[in-house]
Order: sequence, then C-alpha cells, then structure tokens
Amino acid sequence: MDNIIQQFEENISIELEKILKEVLLDSGRDISEVINLIKSNLDELGRKLSKWVIEIVDETIKESTKRKKNGR
Repeated sequence: MDNIIQQFEENISIELEKILKEVLLDSGRDISEVINLIKSNLDELGRKLSKWVIEIVDETIKESTKRKKNGR
C-alpha cells in the first residue's frame, strides 16, 4: 500500500507542478485544469487502493484455514 501512495504522490507532484507553472505563467490554462488533474489522480488512487484491498481479501479467503477445513 505504501508503494501505491508513493506512486500517487510522485505522479501528482510532477503533474501538479507542471500545470501550476503553466497557470502561473498565464499560458492560457486555468485553475479548472488543476482541479481536473487532482480529481483524475484521486480517482486513479481510489481504483488502485480498491484493487489492492480486493486482492488482499481474496488472498486471505484463499488461505483461510476455516475454509480449507470445510473443503471449499
């Protein structure tokens, strides 16, 4: 999970810095692009975290001794 958060931090930092520089330099971009960038990055983080949770739960169920005792 730390890896997912670290990747998110790196990605959002790079992209946000790039867009903020362009906005500050008045290259025709506006704050709505910053908002959209943050939203899309948070959406991606949510997808990755959801996938990670589902994988952990799936593995836990597969390795469950109670499940193995019942022959499932």
